[in-house]
Parts: sequence; structure tokens; C-alpha cells
Amino acid sequence: MNSKMPEKSSELQKTLRPIDAVMIVVGNVIGVGIFTTTGFIAGDLPDARMIMAVWALGGNAHPVRSTYLRRARGHVSKGRGRLYLS
Repeated sequence: MNSKMPEKSSELQKTLRPIDAVMIVVGNVIGVGIFTTTGFIAGDLPDARMIMAVWALGGNAHPVRSTYLRRARGHVSKGRGRLYLS
């Protein structure tokens, strides 16, 4: 019985699963969108406080928009306002 135990490798396995690749792409898209857009807006605004105010306002606009769309979907015949928001 001369069975050899496989040697344990101290190197990390270099594998990239499809989900890993998707997460890298999604992270890059979100990151580039956040940092590039903020740079363009910062070039147009004179003060750092205004940049933060616009950033906070934009962040708070999404929940308001999604709430409006949920209510509009509840009243399909009356929900014509969602055509302008989607």
C-alpha cells in the first residue's frame, strides 16, 4: 500500500466563475456612473456643500419616484402619469 497523499498547494486557485465576472462588470458600471457623474456635476457647482446637497437630493428622489410608480400601477386606468416617469 504505497499511496501518496496529494501535496497541498499554498497557492490560491485562479478561477473566475460566471457570477464573479458578472459582479465585476456590475461593480464597474455602478462605480463609473457614480464617480464620473459626480465629477461632471462638481465642475458645474461652485461649492462642495452644493455638491453634497445635490447628491443627497438625487439619492432621496429615487424612493419618491418608486413610490409614485407603485401607486400608479395600483390604478392602471388612472396611472397615466407613470408614462412620463418610466
